[in-house]
Amino acid sequence: MDKTMNPPEVLLEEEKINVEIKDGLDFNEKSQQNLNKTKNIFPIEIFPKKIQSIANELNYKLQFHYDLLSAGILSSVSTAIGNSYELYHNNRANKAILWCISVAEKGKGKSEPQKWCKKIFHDIDFINKKEFDIKLGKWNEYNELNKTDKENFELKNGKPEKTQTTRHFQYVLGDYNPETLYRVHSINQRGLMIFSDEIMKWINSFDRYNKSGEQQFLNELWNGTTANYDRVANSIFIANCFVNVLGTIQTSFLKNLSTNYRTIDGFLERFLFFYPENFLKPKPNGKELNESVFLGYKQIIDKLLGLKYDFWEDGQIKPQRIQMEYNAGLKFSQWLNDFIDKQNNTSNENERAILAKLEIYCYRFSLLLQLLFWASGEADNKQVEFFAVEGAIKMVNYFHINALKVYETIGNNSKIEITEKDLLLLIRKKTGHEYKKILDFLKSNVNENTFRSWKKRNE
Repeated sequence: MDKTMNPPEVLLEEEKINVEIKDGLDFNEKSQQNLNKTKNIFPIEIFPKKIQSIANELNYKLQFHYDLLSAGILSSVSTAIGNSYELYHNNRANKAILWCISVAEKGKGKSEPQKWCKKIFHDIDFINKKEFDIKLGKWNEYNELNKTDKENFELKNGKPEKTQTTRHFQYVLGDYNPETLYRVHSINQRGLMIFSDEIMKWINSFDRYNKSGEQQFLNELWNGTTANYDRVANSIFIANCFVNVLGTIQTSFLKNLSTNYRTIDGFLERFLFFYPENFLKPKPNGKELNESVFLGYKQIIDKLLGLKYDFWEDGQIKPQRIQMEYNAGLKFSQWLNDFIDKQNNTSNENERAILAKLEIYCYRFSLLLQLLFWASGEADNKQVEFFAVEGAIKMVNYFHINALKVYETIGNNSKIEITEKDLLLLIRKKTGHEYKKILDFLKSNVNENTFRSWKKRNE
């Protein structure tokens, strides 16, 4: 069986370009002081010095807020790592999959930092698409020739390379249908980023093509396990899924996230919210960003894209596996024990669900930070070290506070009528505490007669 298409070779530019971004280069210290007055800010000190310097420059020159910028950086770093590496700890394999949403009021410039960070992947996708179209055009032209003309064509130009797929290798998906997602991921097994400038537009598009249960399917993709796409004309199997999500949402639209059972099927808790406080729209300052800032950032992403991985015999990707060094593992275990106590002791079902997902994210953050420091030349990539775990814990604390703020903003959404068919679909394969959670939610959110009638028939 042919192996999946490999990503185009990444040419590291370290030998061509000597880019050195010094700590605090042209950094306006007053902006940092103002930022520190807020209650919950993203801890950029967890980043390598090179990334901190890049963030400082972008904040000062382009007025990018650190929280909103961090969403773009983390999602891009995660996408570059993809399925190349996984962290094995506590008898589980963990990938660096992240679902990131930037939250701000309309017109505050929440999209620009994300677009700047992911531009690298759009540039790669553009080049790949152009090369693929040329190759496909030559192959189609060749196939339309008769036997004699084919022989003459080969004598003059050589036989064109046969294209094995109908799509090019790409990293970023915008508007798509489920089959497109499967097909693109089967070509690029390393990993994808779904980008939606307005995340609600993406969410509202679920099941527009057919009742395929896309929300439930995406829940599985977040887990990073296997995926199957079975149709009469086509069947696709992906052994190791890696799909990131990056987007923005207006503060006034947060309440819409709670519709369609997203607060009880685990979908909402999978998101990491970058939610800056006391955020005013920045004013242009006339500063020009030096090209070396983007080149320095590109070097780091390129190095991550250059991470190698193996394949199993069936052609499916085989990530490299690393573990935590002793002190890092000890720190993680101490934190995890306390964190599980926090989950067990809270009486708030929503918070318990949030904490359960953040527990998984702490593994992912640890892996991501280790490899980011390696790509920045400040650590190795052989094992996860103490600093990476320490930084991951700080990130968990940040996202915990923001998640609670989002749920508080959502509040008690309006009562909803749910049909029995919807209920049965919702609780399919749900047992134990998940079933109780659904009952508790329904008791609080649906018409009393509907709830009593359904409960009587199903218990």
